[in-house]
Amino acid sequence: MRRMTIFSAAALLLCCLSSCISLKSEYPEIHYYNLQPIQPAQPIKHTLDGVLLVRQFLSHAEYSGENVLVDRGNNNIDRLYYHRWVDEPATLISDMLVQRCLESELFQGGVVQGASQVLPDYFVEGRVMELIAGEGRPPELEETSERVRGWARVRVHFSLVRIDAERSSRDVVLQRIYEYAAPRPNTSISSIAPAVSVAAGNVVDQFIEEMARVLR
Repeated sequence: MRRMTIFSAAALLLCCLSSCISLKSEYPEIHYYNLQPIQPAQPIKHTLDGVLLVRQFLSHAEYSGENVLVDRGNNNIDRLYYHRWVDEPATLISDMLVQRCLESELFQGGVVQGASQVLPDYFVEGRVMELIAGEGRPPELEETSERVRGWARVRVHFSLVRIDAERSSRDVVLQRIYEYAAPRPNTSISSIAPAVSVAAGNVVDQFIEEMARVLR
């Protein structure tokens, strides 16, 4: 009787362990994605005196998380649990802006981010208004000859402020929304990050080019 009880307990333990392993194996792996510029930014021909501070960007509430968002149409947006950005979209965009500004060599004093002991001459604030992927062909890509099975759109509001330390004043010199839609060759999840990278890179480069013209 005692042997039977021990055998039954051992069998029950094995069943529990196997079920736990089975349940664990059923959960999909979480995949993380980052933004990767397609090519380095080209140095701008004329440079500007001073230092640029890039403040931490913000996001609209629906884009504040790390989950990849997919627009399925008819106001149906999927928040993918097992596919996430490595950080919130606002941080990804502000980091890309810093990188592209450094590559462009626009500011002679350099580019700083967050808290810094260097006193900046300008600062940039931004708000991510849209960073999403979708299926089909959006209106922006109707005339393209590329094969389009999906898209990725990035829309960001930028504000550029000049700091006058002598007068203790701040003047907004540029405030505008930039957006770009990039095509996806298919509707696979793997095509989202490259397309978002293209869209984000174009948005950031548009702002840098206009910032260079305004401050020239």
